[in-house]
Amino acid sequence: MNKDIEEIFISFNNRNVFYFKTYKIDFKNNALWTTNDTKDRNAPLVFVKNIDNKHIDDFIDNSKKYGFTSWKAYYEDNSICDGTDWRITVRFSDATSQFSTGTCGGHNNPENWDKMVAAFEDLMGKDMWG
Repeated sequence: MNKDIEEIFISFNNRNVFYFKTYKIDFKNNALWTTNDTKDRNAPLVFVKNIDNKHIDDFIDNSKKYGFTSWKAYYEDNSICDGTDWRITVRFSDATSQFSTGTCGGHNNPENWDKMVAAFEDLMGKDMWG
């Protein structure tokens, strides 16, 4: 990874049960934000906690190891469309951004998806889906 990550936004939605969840990981201020109202797509972000430097350093190491910033823009599998979508936006310190989106159930996720989900959960100290 040649550029420093400034912040990451992660959004999930399940159209079948009208569930929406967004997280913001602010690397500049070592902070985690999330939405509380999972029924409102436009719910405001609220501060959850500060993230210590060790967890941030571990996440950066894992993101390099698993090729996180090399993910494609779109992952789609129309053979199974159960309504679960995800989107990850990475903003870098040089003001550029990278987007990755998974649609129709996320059954065609990026390589190392499960490992990166575990890295996000370790960083945030919580289950990303809950």
